[in-house]
Amino acid sequence: MRAFFVVFLTAAPAFAQMLDRHGFHPRAMGMGGVQAASESDAAAAFHNPALLREGSLAIGFDWTRPAFSLTQTAGDASEMPDVRLPPDYAAVTAGASVPLKGVIAGRAALGFVLSAPARQLFRSRLIDDRTPYFYRYDDLPGRFQILLGAGVHPADWLSIGLGVQHASSYAGEGNFEAVLGSKETGPGRVVRREIGNELSGVAAATAGLKVGPFGPARFYGSWRSELKSSYRLPISVELGELGPLSARLDGVLHYSPQVLSVGAAAELLDGRLLVAADVGYERWSAAPTPVVNIEIEAPEAQTFGRHPLMVSQPLDLRFSDVVVPRLGIEWAPSDAWRVRGGYAYRPSMVPDHGPRTSYLDASAYIGSVGASFRRDDPLRIARVLELSAAVQLTSLVPREAQFNRVTYRYQGFVFDLCAAARYAW
Repeated sequence: MRAFFVVFLTAAPAFAQMLDRHGFHPRAMGMGGVQAASESDAAAAFHNPALLREGSLAIGFDWTRPAFSLTQTAGDASEMPDVRLPPDYAAVTAGASVPLKGVIAGRAALGFVLSAPARQLFRSRLIDDRTPYFYRYDDLPGRFQILLGAGVHPADWLSIGLGVQHASSYAGEGNFEAVLGSKETGPGRVVRREIGNELSGVAAATAGLKVGPFGPARFYGSWRSELKSSYRLPISVELGELGPLSARLDGVLHYSPQVLSVGAAAELLDGRLLVAADVGYERWSAAPTPVVNIEIEAPEAQTFGRHPLMVSQPLDLRFSDVVVPRLGIEWAPSDAWRVRGGYAYRPSMVPDHGPRTSYLDASAYIGSVGASFRRDDPLRIARVLELSAAVQLTSLVPREAQFNRVTYRYQGFVFDLCAAARYAW
């Protein structure tokens, strides 16, 4: 029963990948999330598993702070909707890349990434579709994120990778039997109570490819399948002479779209300057409705001239597929220091707003900067100790929405900070 209340009383599901927003490692964030930023790092388990090669161990901290504003532009102020603003978020991250030994030494490596919320183990909300909220940013990362990957290098110019993303799905059931009371006897009583619930795992595949280097250039490709975490809660109640009553609640707690990315990078100035660019295709047109589906069946309702079935109305999101370009630069002014910059443009997948649209999202300009300092490991645990940090600012293009007879404009920023310590072998 407790799990039932965790889902419904903490009460919008998380949609899109947190790691898509800023990447797992400060290098990925600082370079705009391009695939090349995860070269030989555990972050490759997410961005492109073909890039898993060298050994490393990293632990870090992420913090996200949204700051959105809304201004009414038309209509009666008393009808302004109660808009839900997204909270800030903090997470602890860890990752490792382990090269394999033996006859395949230098030709294969495994990678692992874990991101865990710093404040709660699990958080999800099921918001009514008439409550406006920021679809991409609200409660997005409130869950564990686990990724595994393997990279194989059959030739010096070719690398292939496979991986898997893991999320949890929730299922439960409730069976009750009640004896009805009357005005004379008072309230009835429940004579049988059975509750069951479980968390099960769902997985989504990832794949990657690297070709090169050919001179200063190398080329990348990656694919992530959609990741869908769901819940299912059937409840049945036996009401004696009033017959059975059953309810079924189901829906999607988290959804990340299928993503296909291609990119290229070039090392210039004797390897001191890295320039990389990616283009990603996100298939948002397949996104499921992010509201709870409810079906209630009361067969005895026919006795009173009523239909025995009550169902929630389906909702057509009409989301569009989007193309996201990214650019990243890294410069090494010395052997110890690396400085980075990145840029991305992320179009909104949400269509023009109608009078009953609740999903707020806008196209965004994303800029980032970062730096790292590396030195010989003073503890001699590994070859190199690297300390990294990056900040990212996401600026939403101002956009208008209509709710009933009220029109309002919304805009804002999202500030991201990421810091990590990394050992490299």
